[in-house]
Amino acid sequence: MSSTLQDHYIYCKSRLQYGERSRLGRFLQLITHVDSKLHKLRLKKEVTASIFSGRKSGLYRDEAEHLEEEVDHRRRSGSGGDSLSRRTRSRLIRYSDTVTTTTTTTEGPISSIPLTRLPTALVPQHYDVTLQPFIGGNFSFLGSVAIHMSVMEPTNQVILHMAAIVTHNDTIKLVRVENFTSTSGTEVTLTKHAYDSEFQFYIGDTEEQLMPGENFIFSLDFTGTLNDQMRGFYRSAYENELGETVYLAMTQMSPNDARMVFPCFDEPALKASFSISIIREENLTATANTPLQSSEALAGHPGWLRDVFEQTPKMSTYLVAFVISDFVNRSTSVDGGRIEFRVMTRPEAIDQAEYAAEVGPSVLQYFENFFSIQYPLEKLDMVAVPDFAAGAMENWGLITYRETAMLYDSNLSTPSNKQRVGQVVAHELAHQWFGNLVTPAWWSDIWLNEGFASYMEYIGLDYHEPDWGVLNMFVYEDLQAVMGPDSQLSSHPVSMEANTTAQITALFDTISYSKAIIHLSSQMSAATQDDLWSALNTVAETESSLPAGVSVKDIMDTWTLQMGYPYVNVTRDDNSNAATVTQVNGEADSSDELAYVWWIPLSYSRQSSVEPTHDVITWMDPSQSSIVIDDVAPSDEWVIFNVQQYGYYRVNYDSSNWQSLTEQLFSDSSAIHETNRAQLLDDVLNLAKAGIVPYETALNLTSYLSNERAYVPWASAIRNLNYVESMFTGTDGYPYLTDFLLNLISPLYEEIFPTNDATTLTHQEQLLQSVILSVACHLEHVECVSFATTSFNEWKENNGLETYVTPNFKPAVYCTGVAHSGADDWDFVWSRYLASDLATERVLLLNALGCSKNETTLQKYLEMAFDENSGIKKQDAPTVFASVAGNDLGRDLAWQALSGNWDTIAASSDAFTTLSTLITAATAEFSTQEQLDELKEFQELHSANLGTAEQAVQQAIERTETNIAWINSYFDSIVTWLYHLDISLSFCLENQKTNETLTVRLPRSLTPLQYNVTLQPMLEGNFSIYGHVSILMNVEELTSRIVLHAAEIVVDVDSIQVRKTDLSGDVVPHSHHEYNTEFEYFIVHLYSTLAINDYIATTQFQPTDARRAFPCFDEPAIKANFSISIIREENKIAISNMPIISSMPLDDQPGWFMDKFDESLPMSTYLVAFVVSDFQNLSDVTSSGVEFRGEL
Repeated sequence: MSSTLQDHYIYCKSRLQYGERSRLGRFLQLITHVDSKLHKLRLKKEVTASIFSGRKSGLYRDEAEHLEEEVDHRRRSGSGGDSLSRRTRSRLIRYSDTVTTTTTTTEGPISSIPLTRLPTALVPQHYDVTLQPFIGGNFSFLGSVAIHMSVMEPTNQVILHMAAIVTHNDTIKLVRVENFTSTSGTEVTLTKHAYDSEFQFYIGDTEEQLMPGENFIFSLDFTGTLNDQMRGFYRSAYENELGETVYLAMTQMSPNDARMVFPCFDEPALKASFSISIIREENLTATANTPLQSSEALAGHPGWLRDVFEQTPKMSTYLVAFVISDFVNRSTSVDGGRIEFRVMTRPEAIDQAEYAAEVGPSVLQYFENFFSIQYPLEKLDMVAVPDFAAGAMENWGLITYRETAMLYDSNLSTPSNKQRVGQVVAHELAHQWFGNLVTPAWWSDIWLNEGFASYMEYIGLDYHEPDWGVLNMFVYEDLQAVMGPDSQLSSHPVSMEANTTAQITALFDTISYSKAIIHLSSQMSAATQDDLWSALNTVAETESSLPAGVSVKDIMDTWTLQMGYPYVNVTRDDNSNAATVTQVNGEADSSDELAYVWWIPLSYSRQSSVEPTHDVITWMDPSQSSIVIDDVAPSDEWVIFNVQQYGYYRVNYDSSNWQSLTEQLFSDSSAIHETNRAQLLDDVLNLAKAGIVPYETALNLTSYLSNERAYVPWASAIRNLNYVESMFTGTDGYPYLTDFLLNLISPLYEEIFPTNDATTLTHQEQLLQSVILSVACHLEHVECVSFATTSFNEWKENNGLETYVTPNFKPAVYCTGVAHSGADDWDFVWSRYLASDLATERVLLLNALGCSKNETTLQKYLEMAFDENSGIKKQDAPTVFASVAGNDLGRDLAWQALSGNWDTIAASSDAFTTLSTLITAATAEFSTQEQLDELKEFQELHSANLGTAEQAVQQAIERTETNIAWINSYFDSIVTWLYHLDISLSFCLENQKTNETLTVRLPRSLTPLQYNVTLQPMLEGNFSIYGHVSILMNVEELTSRIVLHAAEIVVDVDSIQVRKTDLSGDVVPHSHHEYNTEFEYFIVHLYSTLAINDYIATTQFQPTDARRAFPCFDEPAIKANFSISIIREENKIAISNMPIISSMPLDDQPGWFMDKFDESLPMSTYLVAFVVSDFQNLSDVTSSGVEFRGEL
């Protein structure tokens, strides 16, 4: 551990026992924004104790207890149900008392239902659930449920959630019991059963009123389907080593799909205990939230067993889980054997769970010590399933994962794959406390769960992998990542109302996962965030951490109840050491209606004392438009605010300070902490994007990257520069930009690429190596493309051996190989996808297949993505779609496929956040008015069925408007900057290019196939020749130059054009040209590398004042077809190697004719001939039909 990290240690005397690194200090500071002495922070035991034991302390209480208190109060006061709160009364449902006699519920709208939330009259206490899935049959399941519930308010209705299941109404019973241990009771008649499909409510009318304090058991049988939508109780499948399809059944209840499995009170605050029984076939096994209690044969049903699981603690319905499969497991014990920890997978994949089995128990025990609260269950299973909509799900005691999030092979998977497994495992384990033990009252505060878990994943993984430096990655991966979407008007506050399924699902976004890390707080269980502020305020007052007269609530309300974030302007006073700081709303296109202001904790460091001043916080009051901070730094020194980006805001400086920081980065970037280097890059490029600083300032600072060797600054820079690159794609300015980017990357590429031995590199060096290789190949870096395509071809020659390519190189090698190859190679990669048993390898191959440069192939691939019989899993359809949409050639294809088939895709793909993912992928680089119009038309046309994509579509519209404005505002100025940079680099570039080895023989990288030559000799003028030549060539070897013979020809360089002849017809930009007089070569240097087997046409070489005919491959062995056209005066004739096929006058040149000759057979250039004269001829025809002429 470095001394710097030791300096940032924080110790807290609390139940959480915060003994953690500097990032934990940032975490705590960002929760409260109230710490002025970070190194001395002490978090009171009662705060964290209250969080996890609210029922004792009164700080966080279950909603049931809250409602019970209200009812008890009303009853004691004699006011009864009529005096219940307005909210409670408004949620009672009234409708006509009729009786249904059908065996299914009556469906119809209940017009008097005012809200989507359940009424508060009934609260569940316990569920007995029995399910029998027919996995080897018709994929249906039978079920029964008995719900033990208490009455909180007078009611004559039983209302609960239900969806996609059919109730057997003749089995529905409501029995009044003395207590829940009673074996008998009094049945209450249900006079009607109805179903409201809009709110997914089952409604049963009771003959008599149910009164507060009474207890009832509501039971029924039902039937459902094991769907293939990865929601509720669904089926999954995999192919075993024998090629057989093996099915399994599992659950995904979150956020509100438990109702698809059994009727229930499907809201997070309505916790209850569960007793689960699974009836299964004897060749399968079942696992659930709790340990297996008993297993016995099912009487009368040979081959079936009933597994009964222990009762769970009280928990929300969305955490209930079970898996029925043929999976195998490996187990270990945690905490001296108190907890059995198992990993479960397909039999063929169990070895791939080794790393998860290592990191899981380690982090679980660490969290127990960290929180000083034991994990409350006796077992914890982690199961990798073949089909899963999300990344993982934190079901209590039974965490389910997509295979890529849990399985890893050290010989085949990439370092980023390993980090993802570690982070996701740590994230889900953190949920066992944040989310499972303590649960938000409603989905509007889901950010509480995800915010804590998203932060704790870094803490947990850093404990297990201390050498990885994951805490430093937090700024790039989460804080900076969320600032982009949070700067848009379509963003939302951390805590916001959500009622419909689409609204709830949309909340599972980067705001909830990443921004919540920065502003952690709010409702735990069913209390308000003000309860937490009050407790934290007590601590802050004890530590004197707050400005006088200011509470934690005052500060935190500005961060949790407003969307967006500020940026601060820092202006130095040249005549003093002071700085004036002004806060500005960072919301894009913000108006007076969004005039948000914040409490901002300001910290800074300066050139002569770069140790971060964490314990010196200057608070910026929302009521102050600006403040002056004295003695910041001498005027000749730079200053950096927001030390190591602890705060959620951006910083802009005066031009002098930006210049000083840029000079420091060039001279010695290590003088600035790498986190602050990443911050400077992210801030300046985003401030330039918003028009706050000139792009010249941003690009000047970014230019230091050629000297940068740390992963986090590079990762921040690449994310931002990717945006600029995407806006330049397909424009005349693109070659200038790629030249600039290649100049930044090349020094690092040459330094870190030579090694393929991962053991010599740190974890972050491996991540950096992988990303630089991918970017370099994307930009057509010559050596990178050569290496990648050579590796790809060798991999093919070795039959796609998975271990052949170094894991760290696989993303670049696979993608570049596909991009520079044909249909046969695409089919080969597809075959390797089908054959691979490793999920991470399969995803790499799926992404690579989207790199093709053939439109027909990409169109086919898009169709396969949504074809359930194609071999692509439903969970991977978004991956395939995004890979095509991220391809410049496939972007329009992806949008057309999505918009043209929306109804079909929306009906079959609305699992978790799939639809919003598709919209974002397809529209990420939209930047034209035509695309904006199409988006708005799409939004209007599909307004009724956008579902979970409603917010994503609005964000896409706003993003496109921003992109259009960006191009109009900044494109020209960036091109001008790049052009001047290109001039300054041209001498070095020309030397580099011209020094490439040339000999008297032409390079063999290109072979001509056909020449189209047009010549116009000025016989009665100055004896010059005007004309052009178009040469169709095949690329035999990777090359970034075209070398032709040319002598005594002056080429109009403005007319040179190189174009691909595939469907794209893309122009291949060239940087410059040169003449080599020694070998009589004319050389055109390209910005990108030509791929093997590409067909390239060079056109419009226009010679003037020439004495030789045209540029060509002038060697006898290099044969091609020739099509010759001669423009002549009308008093002349023209002849050539082949017969004339047409002769037409030129409209724009009176007195001139164009003679076109038939295409020749392949021949050498020295045999090409033509004569323009006033000669006459004598002719004859041979016996074989050949015309023989003599000209004289």
